[in-house]
Order: sequence, then structure tokens, then C-alpha cells
Amino acid sequence: MQPRTACRPAAFEALAKKEGFEGYRSDELENQPRVVCKNLFRYTKNFVSAGVLMNGDCFEGATVMNTVARGAQDNGAAVKTYTLFKMKFMACQSCFNCRREKGDCAINGEVTAALQLVNTADAVVVGSPIYMMPMSGPVKNLYDRFFPLMDSDYKPRHGTKKFATVYSRGMSDPRMFESYFEYTAAMFPCFGFDLVDNIVCVDANDPERAERDAELKIRAYELGKALVG
Repeated sequence: MQPRTACRPAAFEALAKKEGFEGYRSDELENQPRVVCKNLFRYTKNFVSAGVLMNGDCFEGATVMNTVARGAQDNGAAVKTYTLFKMKFMACQSCFNCRREKGDCAINGEVTAALQLVNTADAVVVGSPIYMMPMSGPVKNLYDRFFPLMDSDYKPRHGTKKFATVYSRGMSDPRMFESYFEYTAAMFPCFGFDLVDNIVCVDANDPERAERDAELKIRAYELGKALVG
């Protein structure tokens, strides 16, 4: 067996030292449940365009998403953050305007502007808390608003993008609701989302849970780096 530090990416040495988690090895986490981010994040391959974070969580998921963003920024991406519960946006009206007018949504608003960024994105991250088993209402509305990303044959209009999700919940079992996560992921290919990682922050009723979890933050940071790598 290799020394505990042998497989650790060099890019995370400083962060691991700061967090006091010197024993981190990414290969040890491969078979562990992964955490999903509660935000939407976007970057371009030349790492000069603004990134976008869609945060569907106001607590522990936000901590994880901020760490993902930091990993992306450290790899050269600029990040812009949207907090869903502070935004005024309508749910999909099922008007099918996006099927007629160049794929554009007929609803004007902050989310519509963010969707324009998603169209040209190379990677996207969506995060949500788990309420009564499923995602929160604003995040469900966001996924419905992604409808213009697919064509009439349910194929992506804007190519394939790296994609990740971040969830938080109050329960302690990291594998609880796995069937729901898999069920939700079935729609991602229609949007052109290639799921790279899914991170789950447990015991999230504790307002400092994510901040104290060095392993969780390192994994989130690694995700941000990987999405823009």
C-alpha cells in the first residue's frame, strides 16, 4: 500500500495543510458517496469567461459550493454566484416558445439571463438541500427552466458539458435517497450534462457541519479543479 500522501494531488497540498487533513488520499474516496453542489457553475475552456453558481441552499450546501468555486478560481476561472431563494423567477409556463423561437425562453428575468450563460458553458454545477426526500422547490423550477437546453427530440442543443450536483440534508446516512439521486440524474443527458460527481453533505442541520469537515471541503475543492481541468 502506498504512503497516505503518495496519491494526493499536489494542487491540494496547501489546502490540506491549512485544514489539518494531511492524510487525504483521493483514491481512498473513490468508493464513498459523493457530495453534490447546490449551485450552478459555469466556465469556459480558456478559463477567462465568468463562472456561474446557482445556489439553491442557504446553509451547508452554500459552504460546499463556495469551496467548489474556489477550486475553479484557483484553476483560472472567474465565478459569478446566483442565490435562487433571493431571485425572482417564474416556473416554466409550458408555452413551448423555446421550441419555436431559436430555443430561447419567453420568460424574462434573472434565470433567463443565467440560462444564456449555460448555453455556452463547458461545465455546470447545481446544488440543493433535500426537503421531504426531493430537491427544494426553487431547484426543481430551475431544472424545468432548463427545458430550452434540449431540442424536440430530447437531445442537447448546446453540446455536452461537465456536470456535478451537490446536496445537503439533515440525516446522517450518506446513502439515503440514492434512488432519488439516480432518478433525477436520468434527465441530465437530455440537457447535455455529463455527470462527473455527486457530493452529499450530511448532518446539515448543524450550521457549522461543512465548515468543520476538512475531508468534505477538500473533495469539493478537488471537484472545482477537475471541472475546469
